[in-house]
Amino acid sequence: MNAITKAIEKMVEHNLMAAEGVKTAEKFFIKSIKLTPEGRRTAKKLIGAQQRLPIVVKKSKKHA
Repeated sequence: MNAITKAIEKMVEHNLMAAEGVKTAEKFFIKSIKLTPEGRRTAKKLIGAQQRLPIVVKKSKKHA
């Protein structure tokens, strides 16, 4: 099981996402996912709380 599948399963357990697919004893085969209203509220809070990284991209000068 990869990290993305684990993260999606945790969000489904916490009612932040709704997933559609087939769950076997060992694995969850996801067909589609969508955010629940609670998940949308949480996402908006996180977007507002996250800090921007001070990354400076220097543009190179072309020599003529």
